[in-house]
Amino acid sequence: MSVLNAKDSLRKILKGRRLTVKERDFKSVKIQSKLSEFISEYSNDDSSKLSILLYASTEAEVSTDAIVDLCLSKQHQVYFPLCHEGEIIPIRILNPATELVPKSFNIREPKQDLFNMKDRVGQPHKMDIIVVPGLGFDLTGNRIGYGKGFYDKFAVAAKGVVRVGLCFEDQIESSIPTEEFDQKVNLIITESRIIKISTAD
Repeated sequence: MSVLNAKDSLRKILKGRRLTVKERDFKSVKIQSKLSEFISEYSNDDSSKLSILLYASTEAEVSTDAIVDLCLSKQHQVYFPLCHEGEIIPIRILNPATELVPKSFNIREPKQDLFNMKDRVGQPHKMDIIVVPGLGFDLTGNRIGYGKGFYDKFAVAAKGVVRVGLCFEDQIESSIPTEEFDQKVNLIITESRIIKISTAD
């Protein structure tokens, strides 16, 4: 089986593992708490303000709503991905309730007009932390998404920036099929553990 076919087969399996709303919310609280602790440790002290790329979660993903609010309250610079011409553009968000709107597949993204405001457009290599969703991860940091490659391209542009994958424990696979362009994460956070990857770039 080719890598592409293996990925497609795995995606179908992973998409079938849907949690109930109650399970998702309960586990997301635990994951966001662990992510909050990591961000606090990474920033060293409360006066250190970070640039963090987060994502607007869908009903099938680890919720990020609470961590977004927490990061904003601590005056970190919070960015969300705007998909533009096949690439992710990090857009700084000050008020998620008014500045994020549903777009393709009902995924919330920054309003298009923010792309034209220079003080809101971030640079990949200037991020401190990149938080990414995924359909699945393995213990060596490999990730499988929906097949568009947006986060892989972004990770190349943000080389050296810490990449954190959020997922539920049942999204951890023994092995993820990969291609040359696929990028690993440095850290995986589930409701049960934090997995540090020593071999990720």
